[in-house]
Amino acid sequence: MIEIENLNIFQDNHQIFDNVNLKISSGEFIYLIGDTGSGKSSLLKSLYAEIKPKSGSIKVVFDINV
Repeated sequence: MIEIENLNIFQDNHQIFDNVNLKISSGEFIYLIGDTGSGKSSLLKSLYAEIKPKSGSIKVVFDINV
């Protein structure tokens, strides 16, 4: 599961996202599409903590069944 609440991301004083909310439940499959420069990579980088959010929260929960 991925849950993003009130996310604000900046890069070099340029605001990429403002107040983003998103919930992807376990088992869901989504596509991330958009024009060049629309923030797709920035969103993914925030999920694996390469970009730190200015405010808001990101929760990533893994359910591993072996």
